[in-house]
Amino acid sequence: MAVIACADDVTSQQDILKTQDTIDNYAAASGARINITKSKAMAVGAWDTSINVINTPYYTEMKILAIHLTSTVHQSAKNS
Repeated sequence: MAVIACADDVTSQQDILKTQDTIDNYAAASGARINITKSKAMAVGAWDTSINVINTPYYTEMKILAIHLTSTVHQSAKNS
């Protein structure tokens, strides 16, 4: 089963830490774990890709449910 998660309004390393803490709390309560090897992160806009997001590699584009996503709205629309 595929699950799509989005953490928007993440603008700093501190926000990443809060997101990771939320994921850890959910995992502890539910027993569910994120499969990092199947996970992807995409920087949108001017996001600093040197910031580590739960050890997930960055991609410049990805396809989710037949929609081509890129780091800019213009390129996403063009690709879709």
